[in-house]
Amino acid sequence: MTLNEVHWSDETPADFSRIADMLRTDGYALVRGMIDEADMLRLRGIVGDHLDGGGARYSLGKTQPNAAAHVPSLDFIFRHPRVVALFRGIFGNGSTVFTRHCDIHKNMVSGWHKDSGESVKGGYFKGDYFGADDCQVYKIALYLQDSTPQSGLTIEPRSHRTPRIRGGEAIQIPTRMGDAVIFDVRLSHTGQLPDKVERGLKLFSRLLNKGRRNGEDTRFVTWLHDRYWRLLGRADRMSVFFTFGRANRFTYDFAAANIDRQARQIAEESANRIEDVREIALNLESQGVLTYGINAGNEEPALETVR
Repeated sequence: MTLNEVHWSDETPADFSRIADMLRTDGYALVRGMIDEADMLRLRGIVGDHLDGGGARYSLGKTQPNAAAHVPSLDFIFRHPRVVALFRGIFGNGSTVFTRHCDIHKNMVSGWHKDSGESVKGGYFKGDYFGADDCQVYKIALYLQDSTPQSGLTIEPRSHRTPRIRGGEAIQIPTRMGDAVIFDVRLSHTGQLPDKVERGLKLFSRLLNKGRRNGEDTRFVTWLHDRYWRLLGRADRMSVFFTFGRANRFTYDFAAANIDRQARQIAEESANRIEDVREIALNLESQGVLTYGINAGNEEPALETVR
């Protein structure tokens, strides 16, 4: 299967209409060279520094849900000129909404899933969102190192229009530092799958959590996994995910439900963090991008506040 990839350089900007077509048809696009090396190294430093001392212990590694509010220094990537240009190129000025979703990860393992909320009580969307052409909520994945055949993102193209998780051909996305993968949140995908030892560690963690699937790993389990990675000579693997959508009810439903999900995951009130994203919203608004809960999704006239 041919890989959906677009190249972006100072001499040759990305073709946004082609990316939009790829997203509608196959549910993903790989943008080569989207972020320069200096910004990627800056991002890796921010993620590493935060997760070394904070974050939550899940899937044998570390993560920070609602990172847009908890890690203010990430602001530069949400308003990065190429990030803004990409989504405005897809959705248009005044129709692009930052959902406030952002997760950062370090050394986590994964499994096949969708990011459209099927495993979350109440889900993220209402109605027939798999059949809706105007459900356009897209996640950007930045891997902060080159991928290997075992790591990075593996997806099932065109699975964004069906509720099934697996059923078609899967392809691994070979990313290099600076590439970005844009994908529909309804797309079936996985990060690095656990090996036999890691599957055992996940079972051990669930045992310690008395069967709770979503319970935070103990420090001991995270320590064991870290020692195992070091024994194998694996370097730290980090990533950043955040989500933009078209200004409509699907994006607003996703944003509201996802913010609540992230808050429950780290046991905080979602409304308590909105002040932490107001500066992000102001910066994005100056570039023609709305932010859910601040100038989008509250009432229809708010869509007219962007100049």
